[in-house]
Amino acid sequence: MLPLSGRHGAYSCSRPRGALVGVFQAAFVAALLSLPPGCGCAARSHANDAAATEDAGTCADDLLSEGCPCAGAPRECYEGPPGTLGVGVCAGGLRSCIRAVFGPCVGQTLAAPESCNAVDDDCDGETDEDACESACVGAGCGGWGELPDGLRLGADDGVTLVLPADDPVAVLWFAEQHGRTVAKVDTRAREVIARYRASPGCPLESVERIADVAVDPEGNAYVVVTGGWDGPWRVLSIAHEACADADGDGVVETSEGPDDIRPYLEDECLRWSLDLGLDFPMIAVERMARGEGPERLLWIANSRTHRIFAVDPESGLETGDEIVLEGEGVYFPDQIAFDAQGHLFAHRGGNRVAIVDTSSGRVDWTQSARIWIGPASSQDPAGRLWFDSQIQTFDFDAEEWTWPRPYDLGRGWTMVPVVFASTGIGYGLQGSALVTYDLEADSFEIDRDAAMASFSISLDRDGFLWELDEVWDGICPGNVCCDLEYDTAAAYVRDPWEGDREVAIEGGLRRGQVFREASGTTAHDVTTGPVALVRSLEGCEGASWTRLFWDAQLPGGTHLELEVMASDDPVPSGVWFAIDPPSPALLPDLLPRGRFLHLRATLHSNGDQPPDERRTPELISAAGEFSCE
Repeated sequence: MLPLSGRHGAYSCSRPRGALVGVFQAAFVAALLSLPPGCGCAARSHANDAAATEDAGTCADDLLSEGCPCAGAPRECYEGPPGTLGVGVCAGGLRSCIRAVFGPCVGQTLAAPESCNAVDDDCDGETDEDACESACVGAGCGGWGELPDGLRLGADDGVTLVLPADDPVAVLWFAEQHGRTVAKVDTRAREVIARYRASPGCPLESVERIADVAVDPEGNAYVVVTGGWDGPWRVLSIAHEACADADGDGVVETSEGPDDIRPYLEDECLRWSLDLGLDFPMIAVERMARGEGPERLLWIANSRTHRIFAVDPESGLETGDEIVLEGEGVYFPDQIAFDAQGHLFAHRGGNRVAIVDTSSGRVDWTQSARIWIGPASSQDPAGRLWFDSQIQTFDFDAEEWTWPRPYDLGRGWTMVPVVFASTGIGYGLQGSALVTYDLEADSFEIDRDAAMASFSISLDRDGFLWELDEVWDGICPGNVCCDLEYDTAAAYVRDPWEGDREVAIEGGLRRGQVFREASGTTAHDVTTGPVALVRSLEGCEGASWTRLFWDAQLPGGTHLELEVMASDDPVPSGVWFAIDPPSPALLPDLLPRGRFLHLRATLHSNGDQPPDERRTPELISAAGEFSCE
């Protein structure tokens, strides 16, 4: 039988020319009649064979089917429906020529019924349609629920950061030692808007003074008043806005201006006064909001009894939460501070530090390698703890202190206090010099020409640095409370973006101090810096989570970090997996099965910009696809 041949191995079915009619034509027809079933000439045009045939006919695609005659190299093949090749999982294979006939199409992938596996199984251009179940949260999915501090709902009902311009709390509480008063300053209007007595009066023999001020995220002030080493000591709470009508007369009697000073304990914005006798107290406001009871607690350390206890910030009543520091060589705490994870650090001069889990009451004593841990502590946005001029980080896994590098600013010098903005810029004082620390560049600058007016500084919620004329002996002789004729102190503000320093309030303030926590930035920056929101999507038992969808708005300079974890436990516990944009994103193969897909979204603003130029991302909704098979 005459073998058939054609260009590139495709068989030609055409009428031979002229004299090649007769025996050749008969042989050609005979060969066609002897082809295997499915190898007829009926469908495919071979225009390129025109040089060999006068009028090209058509050849069937089936000439490349399994069992058809062949010669030469393997040929591409695909046996799926037209229009599906290259769509979804559908892909072609190869037919090899084996003993002069084509073998099967090896390596091809044909369409299959759709399943929930994050791929287009039926090759129709859509993925997992009607094959997956889903769970979602956010706008259009029941909302976001109660949001933690530092987050609010945005224009599209998504989650956004609370930016400085959105924060209604714009106050600093100045401790005016020459008057035993506390002045509330509007940091945006830059004026004294109220003044409160922190002491019953100003007798000649009075030695009372304000020892510390702390402020919670809502702007409420907590004031420690000392009567000296022999006491008495007490803690006061002054409400920022939610002042109660204590006498029920329908009017809240409170200070309405700088000269409106009501008698001690008769101002209805003074919420409570807690007498502590001879105990030397230090205070710290929790930085983590609680799920039950008071949103956060005020912790008070009694230095003489080694006792640290909590009170309800609204009532001043003890909650029953307490820790007693015990053991050989226990130092009484003269400073307590919270880190961003809720651990309470208590320390005094020396190198023993107590790390307290306030939820369980567990106390772990650590031995710092430093000889001295000073009384001023703070935490930078990177989570490192500062003690005076030194940076120390406690590694909870290794249970040891680490120092990225020595941060001592000079022999015999101490940088007190240290305050940090959410921008990553920290400030301290070295005598009258201003020390600026750039967290990102990991570098210090010391401005010895700054001519700082005091030994105390604080940051407001917008990131501006404040200082107040310091109190000096001799200005008010004999510890006598000064009257208004002594109200000559000035408050200064430094713009960290422009570097300018100006008088914000000229006169009208009594000399004193502005404590590091006078605006609550430490408790507040943990919520207005990058903020993490955790939500759990519920599927079925042993669900296989395949894809994550989300809708977000990301203005310039902002970004959103997404991480997931899967487990059968409704409380996240395990390894977080980072998810990269865009949406939808395939979930990692290593993600275990589980009823719950936990989502952690961390929102970042362009926090290095001035307050009026800051922007926030908005996470509108998120959804996870899963299969119960």
